[in-house]
Amino acid sequence: MIGLRADFGRVAHSVRYAARSRLSTTSGYVALAGRIKHTEEAIRDGTEVLIDGFPRCANTFATIAFQLAQREPVRIAHHLHAPAHLAAAVHAGIPAILLVRDPISAVSSEAIRERPIRVDTVLSAYGRFYEHVLPYLDRLTVGEFGVVTTGFGRVIEALNERCGTKFDSFDHNQQDVQLVFALID
Repeated sequence: MIGLRADFGRVAHSVRYAARSRLSTTSGYVALAGRIKHTEEAIRDGTEVLIDGFPRCANTFATIAFQLAQREPVRIAHHLHAPAHLAAAVHAGIPAILLVRDPISAVSSEAIRERPIRVDTVLSAYGRFYEHVLPYLDRLTVGEFGVVTTGFGRVIEALNERCGTKFDSFDHNQQDVQLVFALID
């Protein structure tokens, strides 16, 4: 009986993961997430910038580093891991950073974190995420994982240039990077 419950739990987790991946492509997902679970992370009145990407693409690092770099607090929408979130930012005229990481690294890292989700389920979610973001790519600032984790200030500067914003750049020095990781922990 215990084995049956464990099997059911694994299947239920996998079904929830796949369903969330599909729902995250719809505009209703952002509204629902903003009201139910992610009230601080979803786009809302006063959002100044959005930072989002598939899970395991330096979302937390980028969000904390961005806020740490600013002289004044900035209202950042982040961590919905939903293509619809990025689309909503584009439609609302909110400057947005799309975080990307090569599929092998992102999918394997996410599959390990979400174990026992199957790798093919995570790979489908990864493909779905970026397929739905593709139509907005020319209106997003892309932050590639390697650049975000070694020189995030360049991503902020690219955002400023693209959107005419004046966000402060992140100084990617050892002390500030250590502070970001301390805040993550």
